[in-house]
Amino acid sequence: MSKSRQNYPLDSWIPYRSIAILLLGLAWSILVLVGYYFVHKPLVADQVVAVVRTIGISFSALALTGLAGGVGYRLLKIQSLNPLERFGLQAALGWALLGIAWLLVGLLGGYSRMLAWGGLVLGWFILWREILSWGSLLKGFVQLWAEASCFGKTLAALAGCTISGQFMFALAPPVQWDALMYHLELPRRYLAAGRFEFVSWNPYWGQPQLGELLYTWGMGLFAAETAAVIGWTIQFALLAGLVGLVARRVGTNSAWVAISALLAGNTFRWMMSGAYVDGLAALYGLAALVSLLAWLDERQQAWLWLMGVFAGCALWSKLTAGLMVPLLAIAILGIDGWKSWANWRRALQVMILALLIYLPWLAIVTAWTGSPVFPHLWPTTYTSLERLAFFARGEELLGGQAAWLPLAATWFGVDGARVSGMVTYGADLGPLLVLLAVPGVIIGRKVRMIRLVMLWMLAGWLAMVVFGGLSPLLFQTRLYFVLTPAAVLAVGWGWKELSAVQTIGIRLGRVLAVLVILVVGLCAWQDALALVRFNPAGVLTGVYPKQAYLEARLGGYAAAMRAVQSLPPEARTLFLWEPRGLYAPLSAQPDAWIDRWFLERRTSRSAPAILDSWRSQGFTHLLVYRSGAEFERQERGEYRAIDWQEFDRLIAELPSLLDLDGVYQLYSLSP
Repeated sequence: MSKSRQNYPLDSWIPYRSIAILLLGLAWSILVLVGYYFVHKPLVADQVVAVVRTIGISFSALALTGLAGGVGYRLLKIQSLNPLERFGLQAALGWALLGIAWLLVGLLGGYSRMLAWGGLVLGWFILWREILSWGSLLKGFVQLWAEASCFGKTLAALAGCTISGQFMFALAPPVQWDALMYHLELPRRYLAAGRFEFVSWNPYWGQPQLGELLYTWGMGLFAAETAAVIGWTIQFALLAGLVGLVARRVGTNSAWVAISALLAGNTFRWMMSGAYVDGLAALYGLAALVSLLAWLDERQQAWLWLMGVFAGCALWSKLTAGLMVPLLAIAILGIDGWKSWANWRRALQVMILALLIYLPWLAIVTAWTGSPVFPHLWPTTYTSLERLAFFARGEELLGGQAAWLPLAATWFGVDGARVSGMVTYGADLGPLLVLLAVPGVIIGRKVRMIRLVMLWMLAGWLAMVVFGGLSPLLFQTRLYFVLTPAAVLAVGWGWKELSAVQTIGIRLGRVLAVLVILVVGLCAWQDALALVRFNPAGVLTGVYPKQAYLEARLGGYAAAMRAVQSLPPEARTLFLWEPRGLYAPLSAQPDAWIDRWFLERRTSRSAPAILDSWRSQGFTHLLVYRSGAEFERQERGEYRAIDWQEFDRLIAELPSLLDLDGVYQLYSLSP
């Protein structure tokens, strides 16, 4: 008989042994890992802050985008379109309503971070089902991917890489010229004032500001980068809608070729991250075009109302997008005949509705400036005749380029450049738009849809010739991006027709496929090099300083703004020949018209008198953009030799505080 086991005092702890081992194991793991990473730090505080900031920028921008889509989804119930078309149209309507709502908040003096987030959270609370339903429309990409050939999938993959790269640039600090000058500079000043207000020294205040209002809400949520990401989402919605439109009307592979043609333009790509508003105008151009084609198919009154709404929204986004208003009316009359009173009534309905939607903005501008077209056409308190004449920039007119404008704009459309005396078009459209759109409209001229597209493209041609003759500033091709959806549809049709050509044993489609992939591949390569060169990912993760990134992208401007920021808080800096101001203190005043010295000299005032005037206005420092001054000295015949002699005399009297390689010079105005 075995001996029974004796009971020991610790036997009562046996059930808890596993728990003790677990706790000891966790404690040991924490001790070893914390000790190791305390010595071998994987992250530093700056990197953590940068990553958290990047997440905050992305979240705030995408959340506001979702709210816009949810608003559009709630109000715009349409089922006859492709899901991606609906995605684009609902986003367009939602953005317009959010922008106008935020304008009303600003007019009431309600701009604050708390209200920006409060409105966003409230909107999500009310519309979360609609927001999720709107986002689910992106499943349309999955279907188009499945339907695409290997060629189509290749283009889709390259487009995805390009768009993703621009998203990284959008998350980095803004650097594009117009964004620093007014697209983001105006929202910054509105938020600082806590209200929507008149900025008298900035000539672009009088332009329609739907995009700037959306950027103001985005910046109110987090930062200027939030606005840039919102601009990216707007152009993403544009691309999604274009893919849906071309896929439904022409074919799946044609859809991928069509958006590849748009992305092949360098200007369109960098605008995705540049916080511009031309993409917003193009989105309303797409919405109006889809509505017009749907009305021709279904003849439902609702589509006429939507045409007017989207044409009015296009005007709210960019003044030159007002081309959409007469074009829609002409399309209605041209398709069904101008002799019918019913057609005239429909055309007038669209035009009147568009103008009524735009009327509140005209009233706001008129109330503040005394002119509905400020700063153009006639003088006001803030725009003298001399200023208007100087701003008109009497330069070389389009001339003989008008006859071959599509090719001229394609070949010589380098941003900010002048080639062999050619007028600059201020935009790089890429080669594929004209390569495929022109054959598309010629081959498809008997198809009603393509006839409409041809009408719009010819209207853009005529607008550039006429408006460009009035002012060289209106030669810029991107000012007419509201018409790009029509051109993209023509590209899709051109691909469909040309790819079917086969003769003498050669299939033209295969040749064109190689060329398209080559062009898009080169664009992706250029963007990849830019990502490596400028390293936005390093900024987003905190391993590359923000100031170094800005100096790499902006050159001396970034260093000059840093110098102005380092001045005492009570300092006020006046700029000469530098219109940008985003990274300067709010007390600084850029030379937004680039005419400050010209106007000072129109009164024939001497250098001492000019200095006394600046000092009496409270300015303590002067920043001179020397490169800009030299450009004006060589290019602008309005200046006289005595004007530059007085400028040199004025500078000689001032103590120099900083000289950035002769590009920027900072002076003290203290007597």
